[in-house]
Amino acid sequence: MTGAARGVVLKLGGELLEDADGRRDIATAIRRLASRAPLVVVHGGGREV
Repeated sequence: MTGAARGVVLKLGGELLEDADGRRDIATAIRRLASRAPLVVVHGGGREV
């Protein structure tokens, strides 16, 4: 891909999103990643879906 940025798809779910500390940690990581590359975050399923 010349001249185009590759994107990242990040699928999240499970216990990581149920825990407040886990959500805080992943939010920090998402902000860092989004500053470097196009990013799409999708829900990984689970009880909520």
